[in-house]
Amino acid sequence: MNADMDMELDTLATKQHWVHGSMNRPFTLIVALYLAEQTSLDIAVKEIVSVINEIYYGGESAFDLEESLKDIWASILHASKKIPRDSPSHPPNVPTAPQLLLLNLLTSLQSQPDPASVPQTNPFADPNVSLLDLDVDDPLLPRDTGAATTTTTTTTNPSADTTDDNTLNLDWGSETVPPTAPREIHPVRRRTSSNIRKEMSWAYLPLFEEVVLQALGDEPGRRAGFSATEIVGWERFVAFLAHVTKREVVRLEGVAIAMMRWALEEGHDSLPTTTTTTSSSGSQEGSGVEKKEQRHHSWGRHGRAKSHSSGPSYEEHVARTRVEAKRLNVYVAAAALWAIIMGEELWQRRGEDEESPIGLSLTPAPEPHIGRISKRRWRMWIDRLQFLSQREDLTISTRELAAEAAAVMLRVV
Repeated sequence: MNADMDMELDTLATKQHWVHGSMNRPFTLIVALYLAEQTSLDIAVKEIVSVINEIYYGGESAFDLEESLKDIWASILHASKKIPRDSPSHPPNVPTAPQLLLLNLLTSLQSQPDPASVPQTNPFADPNVSLLDLDVDDPLLPRDTGAATTTTTTTTNPSADTTDDNTLNLDWGSETVPPTAPREIHPVRRRTSSNIRKEMSWAYLPLFEEVVLQALGDEPGRRAGFSATEIVGWERFVAFLAHVTKREVVRLEGVAIAMMRWALEEGHDSLPTTTTTTSSSGSQEGSGVEKKEQRHHSWGRHGRAKSHSSGPSYEEHVARTRVEAKRLNVYVAAAALWAIIMGEELWQRRGEDEESPIGLSLTPAPEPHIGRISKRRWRMWIDRLQFLSQREDLTISTRELAAEAAAVMLRVV
């Protein structure tokens, strides 16, 4: 691990309000000592559990318990940005030694006994259902309304949604549950301050998914910029989530599908609305968060982005191309990492083997299964990755990841 990069990531986390552990709680230090192999797995787990038990049995509020649990996961997720995602001695779909340490920490915490007064069964738990099981073909996917991200959990009324159904904009946001979080179809496994005490069970890593949702809002370009350190940290974080999902520690296949759709099915060439300032080095930098794209895009029958404004000038076209490349280097790399690490598993768990009938048929077309990936979409993703692997304005790293992801995905269709 690089001490300078770690310090820069910590500074960015504090300045940009990323999800990270609090220095007022012990979990950040416990995780750091464990990753540095200055304490054993057993001791790290024992220390974490003892702190939670002290809060649980000490009469502190449910809010304190919830915040402490969130801080455990925030410490682990932020630590994942500091550890390498690849190694010359490991295949790309195998976790590195530091990643394996964090995975073992999660699985060891899962095996801990629940507090004595908590029931051992969880009425909301279903191993096949996750809060993050986004519906691949759900027309209620998050839309770009041009409004700033809020920090209030709301439930969207499907009948009130008048947005173009062909438009997709995935905004996880801070502390915001996506509108596609299962509402009527699946039970929602979301713990709140009022029920965390009676429903707490280590086996389900309580509140882990909620913290993941918050951390997804720290994507480069949302809170800060596109610095090399930020991008490296993000790729490491995404790779860790992919390993967590591959091993079924937590089921995050919905996040994988959403990130792949965001990278491979959406246009990303609208100009940012941030102002620029000159840094001490003389380079132009954004003044903060890159605002949500205001230019509206929809997708035609053949997947081509259609702009709903007049044609851009040559200068605007050049600017848009540069902005798009900058964003694609982040989005495509993240999507490719999901495919490389668990592409085959993703298809096994979410792929639809049956093709839709072509031409006239006496039987009605089958309804698309919630959370499934059609062969048509899977092949379209492969084509898009292959195309992007040849795009010269993307970084070599992104192009290599795209090519490798396409090769992995080709194995299963």
